[in-house]
Amino acid sequence: MAESLRSRVGDVESSGAATALLDVLLPVTVDGRPNRQRIAADVVLRQRLAVIVGGPGTGKTYSLARVLAALLTENPGRTFAGKIVRTARSIDNATRTLLAEIDVDNA
Repeated sequence: MAESLRSRVGDVESSGAATALLDVLLPVTVDGRPNRQRIAADVVLRQRLAVIVGGPGTGKTYSLARVLAALLTENPGRTFAGKIVRTARSIDNATRTLLAEIDVDNA
């Protein structure tokens, strides 16, 4: 499994459209301080594999929805992310949140 993960790790080139959209959706700073959600989003944009963790209510799904919107702007119709969670309820909650936050018809 470790070798499989290593083969997926690496930098990804971006045309900049995703970063430009994230500048609007997840500002670099909030109240003059670095936006940790944006830092995580930037990692996702630069890497083939990224793991984002945090407790309940820290913005993981919120940030993922915005990253997906940005990636779909650059690459319409492409699949980008999987989310590993511990329970079926978590999967259901994450799916509902993502669908509510992304205009699926225009993605």
